[in-house]
Amino acid sequence: MLTKRVGVGRDRCSRRVLLGVVSAVLFTAFCPVAIAQGGLTAPSYVVVSSGLTADQAAALGRALQVPIDGQIAGGAYQYVDPRRFLTVPTVPVAPIPGSEMNEDLEPVTSEGIDFHAVRNLSPPSKKKALALVSQAIQAAGIVLSGGTPRVSNTYFDAFDLKGRRSVHSAIATNVSFGFATPDGTPLEGPGAKGEFAFDSTGRASLVWLATRAFARGPDVPIISHDEALAQCAVGAPPGASFTADLVHFAPPLFLDVSTIVPHYRCTGSAPTDAGATAQLKVRYIPATLPGGPSGPPSVVVSAIANGAVLNAQADVIGGTPPYTFAWGSVNTPIPATTNSSTISYDVTSRDPATFTETVNATVTDADGLTSSASDSVAVSNVGAQPLPSPDPSARTIGIEYQAVTAGLWGPGLSSWELVKGASSAVPSVSVKFVEAELMSWETDFRTDLSPTGHDSYFTDNVDLTYYNAHGFIGGFTFSSLHDFPYIEAALYLRLGDRDLEWLALDTCLVLNNDDGQVVPRVQSIFQGLHSVLGFDTTAEDTSELGGVFADYLFGTTLNPYSHSLGAHLTLVQAWALATIITNHEDHSWAAMGPYGANGISDVNDRFWGFGPVGPDIRGSNIKGYWRLSGPC
Repeated sequence: MLTKRVGVGRDRCSRRVLLGVVSAVLFTAFCPVAIAQGGLTAPSYVVVSSGLTADQAAALGRALQVPIDGQIAGGAYQYVDPRRFLTVPTVPVAPIPGSEMNEDLEPVTSEGIDFHAVRNLSPPSKKKALALVSQAIQAAGIVLSGGTPRVSNTYFDAFDLKGRRSVHSAIATNVSFGFATPDGTPLEGPGAKGEFAFDSTGRASLVWLATRAFARGPDVPIISHDEALAQCAVGAPPGASFTADLVHFAPPLFLDVSTIVPHYRCTGSAPTDAGATAQLKVRYIPATLPGGPSGPPSVVVSAIANGAVLNAQADVIGGTPPYTFAWGSVNTPIPATTNSSTISYDVTSRDPATFTETVNATVTDADGLTSSASDSVAVSNVGAQPLPSPDPSARTIGIEYQAVTAGLWGPGLSSWELVKGASSAVPSVSVKFVEAELMSWETDFRTDLSPTGHDSYFTDNVDLTYYNAHGFIGGFTFSSLHDFPYIEAALYLRLGDRDLEWLALDTCLVLNNDDGQVVPRVQSIFQGLHSVLGFDTTAEDTSELGGVFADYLFGTTLNPYSHSLGAHLTLVQAWALATIITNHEDHSWAAMGPYGANGISDVNDRFWGFGPVGPDIRGSNIKGYWRLSGPC
């Protein structure tokens, strides 16, 4: 057999082909690629062992001076110290006059960033941090096959009102691991992840380690590179272009998979009318043949409607049972049910003139391989979704997302996992609205100071809004095209003048600062808003971020990734940890907010009822902006 190498750059296959036309085809592939008589093939890998043994976990904890057992589902290791992970030194300060209570009459805590202490933080050098990790891994008898360390820092920055940086301090040193297969091809995913963070005490404040050991398996048939590009383009915005790189994908360790198979990593971009380039979320699609013995399941969805009542069934062949099912609608906010191949619901819409409903099912098999399919049917007598109540109320969240209409599969699951976590929180947290797919509108975020904006009913009518779709530097996109297909923060986001404290943007690049211009791009957002949580780089299409975020905010343990032990982390801690667990180490998270006189800020906010929360800082009380950023 002749082996044809597709090309390996730094740590990834580098063959890249652009596709500028949106089309719909199924595809897959990987490197090295072999040309067999029946078509393309690529290696698979048999799982020899998964995660750490109990003895290894205990030894790792001792070596890193971690005081608790950090082992979680599937043998992954996770530890976070709420007292030291991403904590910014603060001191008590006098409150802003009139800010002793929030708009929901909950008391606030006034503390200021201790800029002098921040400047004097001294986490271990990169050389020292790498040595600490190497020694701990060796002491625990852990072999990180194919693991390559990369050392970086988490930074705290402070800016004045003109965007000039006055503080740039490393608050942690991070050792991240990238992985490769025994043949040297990239191995990516939540089951191939290592992250260690050391604070200024020199001790580990975060440990996350999930690995498997492999043996070479048989070569398996794969789809072509061109088919992969076509699959990348399904549902993408007009004018999108893509690259498709062949990798192996490692599912989370709590999935007891026996084989690791090749995938394509899709990366893409699309133009916006604003002249910016939206970065599309990174997706992984199986490269093996759908319905085949080593491929993902093949799915067909059939839907029928009786008036506004829709019934749908997903028929599945191939893959490895048992299957889980995640359902989505382009009009109706239905929970992403994961336990049934059928669904029945009443179609509702924010636009009652709707006469067609599209229902989608994403099926995941026991090996973590996914496929999806949709069906559209005519409906009648569609019910109108009511507007959320206009009165601000305590401890509320709102959620908007696009999945199938944006060429993604994870946002629905991620969003409904956040709903589940909030609904299980004690004290209780209410979900005030969920708007999805074609019913997620740009006007829901646009300030009501604009004639077409109604953020006072949606985004600025809750304490926390979570948004999951595509983004660009300084803004994010919408697939609904109801009003505008994108929103630029500087032009139309004015948040916190009503109720919103925290905006979580599970989108690419919104808080990017490569050009040093992040402040002028986003400062107009802060009209009482405490912080924006987002990404400095591209983000990944993941189904778990919302659930992990919720668990660490509210102390719940509903997600198999989570190991919160009842801890209620700060908004920044919970966001950073959720991105670290779910995203590739090449990506970076970021968070940003205002500070006032004496450094008064909300940088260490917890959610209402789960710990201290700072005051609304707005108008002339804003003296500058803080920003935290670090590797995923």
